[in-house]
Parts: sequence; structure tokens; C-alpha cells
Amino acid sequence: MLTRQDAYSRINVLTGTLQTIAERDPEQEVKGIAVPVMFAVLDAAKAALPNDPVVKATWDLFSPELLTEEEPLRAVDALLVAEQLREALYQPMAAESFVVGSSLFDPPGELDW
Repeated sequence: MLTRQDAYSRINVLTGTLQTIAERDPEQEVKGIAVPVMFAVLDAAKAALPNDPVVKATWDLFSPELLTEEEPLRAVDALLVAEQLREALYQPMAAESFVVGSSLFDPPGELDW
């Protein structure tokens, strides 16, 4: 199982890739081998935060079973989901990083892993 930091890193890369695709063509569809890879990254986010309400709601509405040939997945839709999962993963890490007295204490700013 991936750590939350690993899941964040992967969802961050996915978000960047989807952002690039959506900027070129918002109607671009996510197809082929990209679909199982994308859902593997999303699964990592789900496993890292199984009790997060955003992650739960996202997964209920956005899963491989819901994709069909008639209703393909647009990159811009996948981006919206990936961005929400990235934020959900980031928030707990950021809060843990700034606890005074913690071995993870780090001044506000970019997380340094």
C-alpha cells in the first residue's frame, strides 16, 4: 500500500497531466491504457484516506464501472476529480507538518518530503 505522501505525489502528477490535456482540448477523452492507470492513482488516494467524505463521495460518483462508450470520460472532468483528491490528500499532511513539537514540524510553506 502506498503512503499518503506517495498517493499525493502520484495524484499531483496526474493532475498536472490532465491540466495540460484540458488546456489543449477540454473535450479530450481519457481512453485506452490511460483509464486503468488513472483509476489506479485514484485508488491510491482512496486507500490513503478511506474515511474522507470527499474521497468517498468522489468514488461513489466516479468509478471505472460508470464509464461507457456512450458516455466517455472527458479530461476536464477527470481533472476536477483529481484536483479534489489532491487537496484532500494534502490537507492532513499540511496539518501534521505544522504541529509544534512534532518530528514533522516545518514552518509554513512548501512541504519538503
